[in-house]
Amino acid sequence: MLKLARIFFLQHPVAFAVFTGAVVEVTSLGVGLLLIQAHGSGWPWWFHGIVIASITGSMAALITWLYAREMKRHEVQVRAGERMSHEVCNALQIL
Repeated sequence: MLKLARIFFLQHPVAFAVFTGAVVEVTSLGVGLLLIQAHGSGWPWWFHGIVIASITGSMAALITWLYAREMKRHEVQVRAGERMSHEVCNALQIL
């Protein structure tokens, strides 16, 4: 399942962008509601904003980093396959 999702997001970067936006939005909403429920109006509004922005920014950065790492891994695999193809073609030409 994870491999299928990885392949899907590599082929459809717009779907990945929508997924990242949805995760950030849900995280922001969840953290905001938890902060309001836990502390009510006892803390200033700007503190809630800083906490929410920090957590959602971290989530977006983590998801983007994982995607970039996967793209780099995919690129290395493709280049290794291309190199192998050239080596095989050269060997066949000699024969």
